[in-house]
Amino acid sequence: MFHTLIAEDNATFRLALKEMLSRRFPFMDIQEASDGNQALDRAKAEHHDLVFMDIKMPGVSGLEVTRAIKSDDRAAVVCVVTAYDLPEYRQAAEHSGADHFIVKDESTEAVIVGMVEAILARRLKTLIIEDDDSFRSLLREMLSLHWPDMIVAEAGDGAEALQEIASLEPDLLLLDLNLPGSNGLDLLAPITAARRVPTIVIITGYDRPDYRDTASLYGVAYYVTKDASIGEQLRKVVGALLAARPAGMH
Repeated sequence: MFHTLIAEDNATFRLALKEMLSRRFPFMDIQEASDGNQALDRAKAEHHDLVFMDIKMPGVSGLEVTRAIKSDDRAAVVCVVTAYDLPEYRQAAEHSGADHFIVKDESTEAVIVGMVEAILARRLKTLIIEDDDSFRSLLREMLSLHWPDMIVAEAGDGAEALQEIASLEPDLLLLDLNLPGSNGLDLLAPITAARRVPTIVIITGYDRPDYRDTASLYGVAYYVTKDASIGEQLRKVVGALLAARPAGMH
């Protein structure tokens, strides 16, 4: 999951930004704060990967909240948002630790989307395709524990999976073979027909030769079984994937 906080007292702008982000990045978990105090409380309560922070808000100022966030969580990306493109505002935002600065009336959807996509491109993105809610949660928690910077999205069936693949463009797919209405292998053709083929890991409780043969036809890189060693198996897979990524990407 990719956690985003929009701290903005202008409800119209806040909701418009949330709607745009939800449409372009449906895997995002988006929270809102309508004043500085609420933003500070939400920031202290949990980690946010991305924060849109208005400078002028009731209560605590956006710059003060930015300083608090960056002091506690250097990995959080803070984008200061303001209606005033003034040199002193840009300087104050930079000194507060903000990573980006956008002006409301001048920043188009393309600019904001481009910024978010640049952030996502530096992170390893994983999609878990699994219909068992408890096992899917176990996998998500396991991945998040070992790789806190990883973006983890989830899908419970084939149709949802294809939608998530199109929006997230994951680097890693964890694909269970037993999905509602179809065998997980049926998804391999549309997945591998996509513009960019991710690393695919088949997860199953049945290690059958015919499953392996079919998966190999689609270039499946790994095949792991649902047993006590699955954590170690996945650590090896993700470790190899991270080792192959360019420096500065995680």
